[in-house]
Amino acid sequence: YVVLLLVCAIMMLTKAQSDVVCGFLLLAGVLAYRLTGRFHGRARDARIMHVFAAAVSFSGMLCALASFIITLGFDRTDRALRKKLQYSMIRRLEMNQEALRDHPFSLFGSKIEEHGFGGRTKNLPGWDKYFFIDCSYIRLYVIGGALLFILILLVMAYAQLRCLAGKQYEYLLLLALVSVSCVMEHHLMEFYYNIFPLAAFAGSSFFTDPPKLTPEPAFLDGKSA
Repeated sequence: YVVLLLVCAIMMLTKAQSDVVCGFLLLAGVLAYRLTGRFHGRARDARIMHVFAAAVSFSGMLCALASFIITLGFDRTDRALRKKLQYSMIRRLEMNQEALRDHPFSLFGSKIEEHGFGGRTKNLPGWDKYFFIDCSYIRLYVIGGALLFILILLVMAYAQLRCLAGKQYEYLLLLALVSVSCVMEHHLMEFYYNIFPLAAFAGSSFFTDPPKLTPEPAFLDGKSA
């Protein structure tokens, strides 16, 4: 209920589309985790959970693929489609297309001049020159280059596979939500936001023996009061 209320508040106050989508995905993930936890003793349900988690482990690659398919498949001349999409979404897709059109391939990236004033902020100088690549995957491919793009996707998959091997499904879900958020947000390569290298190179004890937020009751750890 707390997650649902938080998602509704974000939707009403900020209209942040990626945050709303990730909020609903988080809610669905928590519900799925709770349901599978009730039937953890059944071998069939355990296998289903593991197969689903294995697919989630490649969420970074899947989100990157989806970003390119959606961007390249977007038809800016389709008026019916433009009426269904929000203005901000249309502008993002148009700028993503422009970036891929002008810089289709580079091993080591291309220098791009961006103007991040905000597409509708007309009281600022140069508002009509607004150009910013919001999608992290297209941004990484165009500015960082194909080599860095592939390397980061491999690091993301490796970090999630480590969570899967350690059966840390909670961390796996959170990393998947970050992957989804990066479809519409540009923060993937920002130091304070990119948690994939930390998870990829964390010590093995982080996955095999995660820290407990609260101490276990005496009757669980075998100690008597």
